[in-house]
Amino acid sequence: MLLIDRYIIKLCLRAFAFFTLVFLGLMLLQTTLKLFDEIVQQGHSVNLVSGLLFLSIPTLLTRSIPLAAFAASVIVAHRLNNDSEFTVFSSSGISAWRILRAFFYFGFIAFILMLLLTTYFKPMANKEIAERKHSIANSIGPQLLQEGEFQHPTSGVTTFVGDTNLQGELLNISIFDNRDPSLTHIYTAKTAQLIKDEQQLIVVLNDGLIQSFKPSQNSIAITKFSELNFDLSVKFTTDFINLPAVDHLPTMLLITTPDIASKLSKAPKASVVENLHERINTAILSLVVSLVGFSMLYIAGFSRFGSSRYIALAIFTLIVLKLVEGSTVGITNSRLYYWPLLYSSSVLGILIVFASLFVSLNYQAFLSRNR
Repeated sequence: MLLIDRYIIKLCLRAFAFFTLVFLGLMLLQTTLKLFDEIVQQGHSVNLVSGLLFLSIPTLLTRSIPLAAFAASVIVAHRLNNDSEFTVFSSSGISAWRILRAFFYFGFIAFILMLLLTTYFKPMANKEIAERKHSIANSIGPQLLQEGEFQHPTSGVTTFVGDTNLQGELLNISIFDNRDPSLTHIYTAKTAQLIKDEQQLIVVLNDGLIQSFKPSQNSIAITKFSELNFDLSVKFTTDFINLPAVDHLPTMLLITTPDIASKLSKAPKASVVENLHERINTAILSLVVSLVGFSMLYIAGFSRFGSSRYIALAIFTLIVLKLVEGSTVGITNSRLYYWPLLYSSSVLGILIVFASLFVSLNYQAFLSRNR
């Protein structure tokens, strides 16, 4: 590695570290607010939120690293262009392909980081998150039934417990269930007990009423009961277990035995294969966008319009690549042998890099001939 490579890589790594921290910080803030809404308001501790937040870092890094790599390459190329360093390189006989090698080294570092995250750390973290959310689901009922407070465990459901006695019974409990707009239920009971095991959380309502209201008929039905079992684990906890199981499986399992992975995750084999290649392509795309950022800004050195338009063009190119990446997921998720389409975004990015440098070099040669 020559001095020019170390110089450019050093600039890129500094910018890359800065943008990674910025993007990661913004995503952590958004995730923190979401977790507080989901967990802390249900009565769980802040320590649980911090644990889930820490486990979400690998997933957030897989989103922030490609953006940071792209932004770093654009900023460094913009600086080299404004300081006329591209012109100095060209006058010294250093071609654009030679400069591209330095950005390739930087992109390869981002690729290795992403590959470790997508193939090892992210699946492991997703599995741990799912286990913790399952634990939350099993314990969320007692947390929701706090005396003297209205609780909103999910959209359309409200619970209220008036008091508790020394025997641990819930007194004057009300449950309002409006998740089905066509039929609203209000459960009220004088006393209730919680029965919990590893699989279910049942609240046994004693001496109460069920008020059922049908807006379409503008009618209400009242049913008295002496005892009624209300399954909180079914009604309240389904929103907390929402991660696809295939995201939790180790990458080596997806590579060596996709059939077993399909059975474990209860997902079609096409989805398993798609998930495997998506992990790899996400890492490759981090390398590609680094090269795209440089190639777009290299053209600006031979343009009268400055760098602003080419920065906007680079951002537009990134958006196109992400759209292509997202559009292929729906196709490959249901078709087993369509997985090569997942790499279309990376292939398109590489073609854009070569096309951009070809245009800039030919434009530079055209200017030299006219002089």
